[in-house]
Amino acid sequence: GFCGVCYSQCTSAAPPAFQISGEAGTASVDTDCTTDWITIPSGYGQGTTKTTDRICGPFLAADGEDTSEIPVCSTSKPFEVRVHTDNFEAETDLSDGFCLN
Repeated sequence: GFCGVCYSQCTSAAPPAFQISGEAGTASVDTDCTTDWITIPSGYGQGTTKTTDRICGPFLAADGEDTSEIPVCSTSKPFEVRVHTDNFEAETDLSDGFCLN
C-alpha cells in the first residue's frame, strides 16, 4: 500500500557512496549520462516536480544543477532501480559504484 519510494545515498567516508561516471562537481542526469548510470523511473528531487530517469555523476540527485546529494523519489510502479554500465572504463574515470538507502 505504498504510493512512492525515496532513495538516498549511504553515508560513507571513502570511497564515495555514489560515483558513477559523469562530471565532477555537479550531478549528471538524462542525456548527460551516456556510458554508466542508474535508472529510477520518473525520479524527482524532494521539493520539485521535475523528473528524470538516468542519474550519474559524483552524487545522487535528480537535477543536473544540484551540487550535493539530494534524495531521489519516485511514484512510478513497480518501484525499481536499474543499473547500466559499459566496458569502456579508463583509469581516470570516476566510477566507484553506489550504495543506496
